[in-house]
This record gives sequence, structure tokens and C-alpha cells, in this order.
Amino acid sequence: MIKFIGSAGSGSHGSNFNSSVSTFPAAPIQRLSDVKNPQKLLTFRFVNRKATKITEISLFKNLRELDLTGNMLQEEIKELNALNFLKNLNLSYNKIQ
Repeated sequence: MIKFIGSAGSGSHGSNFNSSVSTFPAAPIQRLSDVKNPQKLLTFRFVNRKATKITEISLFKNLRELDLTGNMLQEEIKELNALNFLKNLNLSYNKIQ
């Protein structure tokens, strides 16, 4: 089961980072296709990027936590179905209805 964090109008806007087994700051990612070895990540934040689609997210197969706060996502994200280990998902401040 996926735990949804936040709702429209709530949530936190933090710094952007990518992490695998340990959490560490990295250069800001502008596109999901910029991420090297996405299957190795366990936690990923793609925050305030104005993304309207995230079709490449299905390549992040081992994610347990995904933060997509502050983007411009409007439609159902079918690619999330490929993330079998996902436990926490934050879609705050998007345009999903």
C-alpha cells in the first residue's frame, strides 16, 4: 500500500536531493532522464520542477519514497504502477484532480 503524504494546499517545499541507500545532496536534476542508474535509488525528490509528465519514473523501480511536490502534474500517473516497492508518495501542490 502507498502512503500519500500531504494534499493540495499542504506539504513542505524543501531542498532538492536524490538518494540511494544513504541520503546525500546532489546537483539539481532538471529532467528525470538526467538521473544516472535510477533503479539504484530508494528515495527521490523531484520538487518544484514544473513537470507536466513523468513517464520515465517507471525506470526508478526500487523507489520506496517519491516526492513530486510543486510540479504541474494534472493527470493520473500510470507509470507509478511499475514502482512495486513504493510506500510514500507526495503529490502536494500539483494540479491533479
